[in-house]
Amino acid sequence: MRTIWRISFRALPEAAQGELLSRLPIRNGSVLSDELLQKAVQTVKEFDQRLEIRVNDAPFLVAGHHAVTVMIYDPAAGLQRIRIEATQQAAMLLERPIPTELSTRGVVHLEVIVAKDGTVRDASPLAGPESSLEPAADAVRRWRYKPTLLNGVPVEVKTTVEVNLG
Repeated sequence: MRTIWRISFRALPEAAQGELLSRLPIRNGSVLSDELLQKAVQTVKEFDQRLEIRVNDAPFLVAGHHAVTVMIYDPAAGLQRIRIEATQQAAMLLERPIPTELSTRGVVHLEVIVAKDGTVRDASPLAGPESSLEPAADAVRRWRYKPTLLNGVPVEVKTTVEVNLG
């Protein structure tokens, strides 16, 4: 069983939060069943079709039940992109095809935008051997990352990567 530890809102005005909270069939401390969650989703959609609900597990128990947080948010509003240090983003890397057609040795530095789904949306050369900048950027555009979540919501990431050309 899952107990609601907290209901939170993102990108929703405070007045709208209060009004929606008064309509919701869930409260902090409620035991969250699939049926109750579906009623909450329906209530949220009736309030504003753009809003979504995300349920995230909390790392503790409440009254012997698994604790969860319920976030109600507008995915089109609010924070769209965050900056993450290169070493942290590297830990999220799932696929890393490397350029094979390069004849130059050295390191290419790129600024990268990772889309919400983990694909590389853009890779812009910053520094490195001139002849290898575009081939390295093309290779990085084929990389794939685990999607980055902020409070349970997928966000774009801006970071830098380093491609070692051997």
